[in-house]
Amino acid sequence: MEEYALESQAGLQPKGTPIDELEQLARQFGLVAEVQETTLEDLRRILAEGRLPIAYLDRAVFDLTPRQRLKHSIRDAQIHTVIPTRLGAASVTFRDPLPPRVARRSARLFQLAHGLLGSYCVVCSPAETTLPKGSGHPPVARRRHPKER
Repeated sequence: MEEYALESQAGLQPKGTPIDELEQLARQFGLVAEVQETTLEDLRRILAEGRLPIAYLDRAVFDLTPRQRLKHSIRDAQIHTVIPTRLGAASVTFRDPLPPRVARRSARLFQLAHGLLGSYCVVCSPAETTLPKGSGHPPVARRRHPKER
């Protein structure tokens, strides 16, 4: 699936695609999708399980100096999504729709950018091929409230 095809179906907005819209779009393409609040450890576990996290973060954090980050406000956030692919001890590698297509940032900086938007991800996985017993319907992912974790 090409990125432009996905963009044409997403409700793109100037401040970013709402997380609910991204979750719904993933389901339209046959994925089980769930919004979750995640830590770096959660992201490691999600990747180890073969699932795909789409992380919301404030991209502006990556372009600011440490002094500018101290004054940075959520009002100035550049809402953006990336797909973490590898979490090392000190860095996070991720796919980004903007150049560079593959980027690596320090784990601390990634966590800051991700945390400013609540540390939310849309976690996707292939749809299960078996139906729940007696339901006749495929399983539907439900949104876990952060306090249920």
